[in-house]
Amino acid sequence: MNKLFISIILVVGLILSLGSCEKDDLNPEYPFIIQVKTFDDSVRVTNAFVEVFAPVRNSVPYFEGYTDENGKVNFKYDKDAIFMVRAFRGPIQDPSYIACSEVRLKANTTVTKIVYVKKVDPEIPGC
Repeated sequence: MNKLFISIILVVGLILSLGSCEKDDLNPEYPFIIQVKTFDDSVRVTNAFVEVFAPVRNSVPYFEGYTDENGKVNFKYDKDAIFMVRAFRGPIQDPSYIACSEVRLKANTTVTKIVYVKKVDPEIPGC
């Protein structure tokens, strides 16, 4: 009786341990969407220039693009990261609207970050 009980416990433990194993994704993707809206009325901004970069000097990861008719631009990276986001409306050298934010990427999950552009104040350069 004792040996049978121990055998049942071992078999159940083996089944539970085999069933609970998860395979590690050795090549995850980190897709993300930046959506640009106006701060005052949350209108989607089309054709806004968006740049995404690591907040360190001379960083290699750098993405740029323009928003579509829904105010969105899509990017994809291959590592876990936190990026800075800047969006401009108007000429980049002298934009009329600007936004700054950050985005935290998650493995195999499409992260959507909404940034809100505000009218540029000539007295305050940047964000």
